[in-house]
Amino acid sequence: MKGDNMNGFRAGLLSLALLAGLAARAEEAPKPDAPKNEAPAAGADKKEAAAPGAKTESAPGLPAFPLKSEFFQYVLDKSEDDEEAMQLEFHALEDILVALQASTAAHLQENVSPAIQTETAYRDLMKNPDTYRGHVVQLRGVLELVERFPVPDNRSGLEALYRGQLSTMTGKLYTFFSIQRPPPELMKRPARITGVFLKRYAFKNRLAGEKLTWTPAVIVRDVEAYSEADAPPTRDPISNTTAMLIAVFLAFIVVRVIFEFRRQKAKAVRENPFQQRRKMGGAAPPPPRPAPPPAQNKK
Repeated sequence: MKGDNMNGFRAGLLSLALLAGLAARAEEAPKPDAPKNEAPAAGADKKEAAAPGAKTESAPGLPAFPLKSEFFQYVLDKSEDDEEAMQLEFHALEDILVALQASTAAHLQENVSPAIQTETAYRDLMKNPDTYRGHVVQLRGVLELVERFPVPDNRSGLEALYRGQLSTMTGKLYTFFSIQRPPPELMKRPARITGVFLKRYAFKNRLAGEKLTWTPAVIVRDVEAYSEADAPPTRDPISNTTAMLIAVFLAFIVVRVIFEFRRQKAKAVRENPFQQRRKMGGAAPPPPRPAPPPAQNKK
């Protein structure tokens, strides 16, 4: 039994060594070289790559993003007054609407802020609204609500927007104000919005007893259908080495549990006399009978 335990323990150590070797090899494996750009034509001007989130030059007639407005300084991201918390600052909204009307879907897509990732968008926008105000963001979720939202006379000429909400798998909500009405067939289906982030916005949540619920507010041109196949490839949340180390750790736990189980079983066998008899091939022989007393001579 002791030999079996040692063999099992050695096998476990060999497995761990093998997994560790695979992890190291995966980390050291050469990565494919990035495609090299072709040499520029003679006389062509060289352009430096823009830093993430930096303001980029736009074609004539297209607005530059992140959008700048002198009225952004008056936007309130929190308020103790319910009515004030549920308002959109008119002049800031007007500047965004004019910019969206002058833009195109492709232009917005090209200017999506790389600093806002899908997994952390809600946290980043709610925690740092001043940092991302005027940035183009792209969000997705299930379309939950659409209703008409009248707006006062403004330079965009729009009389109303369409206010709606997207819900995420983690229970978060995004509020959007769309220039175009979302298609009715998108209700309760995955959808995606691309637009300009304005502020932290509050609405009265009927499901929460008419309490204010705060969400990011994004002004968009339209709402489009979305599927996972449309998502661009993203970096895995953990590296190959981290995944292999986790596998090694789990394998070690399994080997340790098996080894401990066998050790306890062997100990129980050693301490059980009945198990010892079975190991010897049967029951122990009975003790010898005592010799009869000597017979006494009769006189």
